[in-house]
Amino acid sequence: MHCARSESCRLDVKANNHETAKQTIRDRTYGIHALIRNWIILCWWIVSSVGGAVQSHASTTPKVIVQVITPEGLPLADAVVVVPGAGISAGPAQTRVMDQIHRAFVPHVLTLSAGDLVKFPNSDNIRHHVYSFSEPKPFEIRLYADAPKAPVEFPKAGVVVLGCNIHDDMVGYLFIAEPTDLARQTDDAGQVELPLMPTSLEVWHERYSVSASELMKLTESEITEKIVSQAEQLVQIQVVMPLAVNNEPAPTAIQPNRNLPAFGNPMRR
Repeated sequence: MHCARSESCRLDVKANNHETAKQTIRDRTYGIHALIRNWIILCWWIVSSVGGAVQSHASTTPKVIVQVITPEGLPLADAVVVVPGAGISAGPAQTRVMDQIHRAFVPHVLTLSAGDLVKFPNSDNIRHHVYSFSEPKPFEIRLYADAPKAPVEFPKAGVVVLGCNIHDDMVGYLFIAEPTDLARQTDDAGQVELPLMPTSLEVWHERYSVSASELMKLTESEITEKIVSQAEQLVQIQVVMPLAVNNEPAPTAIQPNRNLPAFGNPMRR
């Protein structure tokens, strides 16, 4: 009888221990589920808060349109609008393309960043001889067809005027911006869209700059004076370039100058 009771007690203890272990497992499982649920709620709250802040910021940041026009009010395509210090931090160099099609540089103006490379393929069925005397990068690619073996690197900011030693009417431009600047080129309507309201601007155009490399510079107060339309979601700025001082055609005949290299149009400097 004593043994039977002892055995029964042992079974009761074992059953109680088993039930206690099961309850412990249930408690732990519930705790883990509660922790996961709370973590999900926290993550959802963070994402919602950040998303709401971003959406709120986006809704309060207006679209900024800059239009560049002539003194006569005509839009200027291929003007370059620069916002100093607003560019993305320097990344890997990009390789751009300045083609030659129907005896013309295409595009006529190419905007890039200092450190980028440029390919100069020749898509014509005649040979070209590309060169530049411009200070940021004097270079030449001697008479060739198809494509040169390697692109040309442009490590220094500035304006590079391109010419062809065979076809003197061929002129093109490379606008090389500082990597820390935001540079955009106007469309046929003379417009560019900026991602921010600028506190300073620099504007260049091949025909309306004082020299080939001169930039028109605007302070914050001057930019404010040029705002022609302003609403919650749109700000329009109109920049009038000065009277044309660099648009006279080059002379039809260039007198030889023995102090210059043996190729190229000496007007393109």
